[in-house]
Amino acid sequence: MKTIQIDQDVYSYLLSKAAQAGALPSLILRRELHLPQPTETIEVDEDTYSYLLSKTANFNESASDILRRELNLDQVPPPPPSGAIVFHIPAGTGNQPWNNRERAILATVGNTWRLVNDDTVPHRLHTTGIPFPHPSSDILPGQAADCVLQAPFDPGASQPLYDHNAGSNAHFWIKVQLPQ
Repeated sequence: MKTIQIDQDVYSYLLSKAAQAGALPSLILRRELHLPQPTETIEVDEDTYSYLLSKTANFNESASDILRRELNLDQVPPPPPSGAIVFHIPAGTGNQPWNNRERAILATVGNTWRLVNDDTVPHRLHTTGIPFPHPSSDILPGQAADCVLQAPFDPGASQPLYDHNAGSNAHFWIKVQLPQ
């Protein structure tokens, strides 16, 4: 997966072509350019194959269609709460930092922070309970999670947060202040 920068007008155009709210710009671009979805071949045991066949909804449905439905990958997250801070984990992040010190998120205790995973791998922030409790599950690709910021946090005074799955070098920079 590669990351590219595009002009705001191109980004706005792509979003205007979304079939549903929350659609990933990369998938919209692929559809608009008439590119086929990349595929991978996997081996499954007989029980899994039988299970997938039993979940077929229509004759032309692919295994990926069934898996998307069964794994809830097409579910659109509800809109973020009013005033929420939304952060998109960039496509291609993998095990790299999510942002840097210069692009740290500034927030206030009590804010809701929505994390949207635009990457192709699951992510989960590792916290020590500050500025919010350590999440119990990953944010799957195309999914989002909301966190309520519960305590002040200064990455200059503490180690920055990091991706639980990728390790302590996959930093995330956020500064959470008390309300004024």
